Amino acid sequence: GRVHTDSSFGGAVDLGGSIITGLEGNPITTKCIQRELTLHPRGGACPLFASSTGDPIPSSIDSQLEALFNSLLDQTTQLKPPPPSCGASLGKTLEHLVSCRDPPLKKVERRLLDWHCANLEYGCAADLTLVDVNEWDQDDQFEFSGQHCMLEKGYGAVASGIAAGLNIIYDSPVKEVFYTPGQDSSNAKAKVITKDNTVYEGDAVVISTPLGVLQKSTIQFNPPLPEWKSKAIQSLGFGLLNKVVLHFPE
Repeated sequence: GRVHTDSSFGGAVDLGGSIITGLEGNPITTKCIQRELTLHPRGGACPLFASSTGDPIPSSIDSQLEALFNSLLDQTTQLKPPPPSCGASLGKTLEHLVSCRDPPLKKVERRLLDWHCANLEYGCAADLTLVDVNEWDQDDQFEFSGQHCMLEKGYGAVASGIAAGLNIIYDSPVKEVFYTPGQDSSNAKAKVITKDNTVYEGDAVVISTPLGVLQKSTIQFNPPLPEWKSKAIQSLGFGLLNKVVLHFPE
């Protein structure tokens, strides 16, 4: 799931979410303080090395290309709507802006720019040609400020703390949800039916299943979800982020 901490290496390795992105005002920070969990700030330094020689890239060139990349991203906001040949693709829009530069980028500069594009693909978990140029940064205004940190015991320590004392039922896939929509729901009960026909009732139901589960209509809603919500579910995309974990002897 979203939180999956593996301890088979002798230490915590998060195969799911692993970073607290911004400590200030973040409710996860509060949970960590309550559980007295140790946090490790992520270092700001990220030296780059030439793939052909293994030598470090001069900091002056590194800073210059980082500034260029950020400038290109700013320019994409000024090109809305983007040129017709780019469609709604952030990747194609960036390529259009790079192709218009005079003089063109040198080989080392282009490789550095490609690194920044790849780093953004990591953040988006998708190829930039598949990322919408108009919406890729829509969550920026909701970001938490402050340091980004990793948890010494992994995100699982947060989840287990929140789950303590709760009655969590496993191996019970939900097949149907009954609810009362709109203003009529104030005095109504929600009902959940699992695959083995067990029925659970409550004042409300919080659905936190992955987007793919909703898109496959694995769970039936009664009444059906509003058309606008169903369209939103089907039109949303999500990416794939693979992690490589290296275990060193010391």
